[in-house]
Amino acid sequence: MAIAFDAVSFGAVEFGNSFTFSHTCTGSNRILHVFVTGEDVVIDSVTYNSVALTKIKEVILASASRSSIWELVNPASGANTVAVNFTPIDKYIRAQSISHTGASQSAQPDATASIGSGASPLSSTITTIADNCWSVVGITNYGALQLTASTNVTARETSRIYLMLGDNNADITPAGNLTQTVTYASGTDCRILQASIAPVAVPGVGDIFPIMTGRQFWGGR
Repeated sequence: MAIAFDAVSFGAVEFGNSFTFSHTCTGSNRILHVFVTGEDVVIDSVTYNSVALTKIKEVILASASRSSIWELVNPASGANTVAVNFTPIDKYIRAQSISHTGASQSAQPDATASIGSGASPLSSTITTIADNCWSVVGITNYGALQLTASTNVTARETSRIYLMLGDNNADITPAGNLTQTVTYASGTDCRILQASIAPVAVPGVGDIFPIMTGRQFWGGR
């Protein structure tokens, strides 16, 4: 079963220490990622349908601005609540969620990578382990500059011009390096976080039709 894009959502809060928004997961062999970004803040937890996600990658700059990717294998199907909790209070936090189908229900993430800051065009390279992975990519520009998807980036959620969540929209085969690139007007305060999704394993011929010995083939005679 090949990996496929499912859905995206967005949520934000200007004051407080938590916020929620809805995300709808469909299909089978599901996986959910939430990309969270904010300044002078610590993300304490992210949940979906009250089930905790695991933080799998984070970038912290000298300005104490943070961006992180959180992951949940086999999220509940249907419309459910994403909840983000953080400290201290009264900070502006943004979160984007993306779900895929056809993902292995174990051994996730396949790999992660990031680049903390750099000038346009900015690229980050992830090295996948399993064959036919997809790479989820979260991108933010703290200069609030317009982001434009470039090499190996299909933008799925861009409700804020300085935030982008997407994927590479293709099987990475054979496994190895995948570089994802974004462009923007100027400045260097941009970061990219990547997480690759391992696909559901495809049974080999020997798994479907066990190899038979001569004795088995001839009924033991």
